Amino acid sequence: MVDGSRGPEEGAEGPLAPVIPLFGSRPGPSAERAEPASRAKAAVDAGAGADAAWHITWTDDASGEQPVDEAEAEHRAAAEAALLKKLRARSLSVRESRAFLIEQGLADEGADAVIDGLLRHGYIDDLRLAEQLVYIGTDRKRQGRVAIAQTLASRGIPRDIADAALADSDDIAAASSSS
Repeated sequence: MVDGSRGPEEGAEGPLAPVIPLFGSRPGPSAERAEPASRAKAAVDAGAGADAAWHITWTDDASGEQPVDEAEAEHRAAAEAALLKKLRARSLSVRESRAFLIEQGLADEGADAVIDGLLRHGYIDDLRLAEQLVYIGTDRKRQGRVAIAQTLASRGIPRDIADAALADSDDIAAASSSS
């Protein structure tokens, strides 16, 4: 039973424990709490003096080539966005991704630059795709080695990567059958 004589600071069993700030010191009574947006703007403004053309979250184009004009840059960005949208739905090999970019109207150099960036960030990985296709072929579809190899070849997985993925699946199958 709670009576009305206790103040808002006290609970049913006594006063509440003080709140201890975890990070930094406690702001003074006259200090105002800044909104997150204003704190972020202040941080950006403070860093703008150092290098206004660069931001820490941006990545550098490792190829070093820059698009010739703004229209080409916009076209490359649109093609890359379309490829990323497609990659969200389905994993693609490097060959499939390159063919898609060329189908979008990018030149070979532009397609290679986009592919290099996606490879660096891990969005495209032929080995991971090959392992996924081998798993699907063996466990879900119960396909044989030849059928899986044909699937890998049709998706554009290089022969050495396909052989490595198939060898791994053979090792796993041999280990599980001997257990």
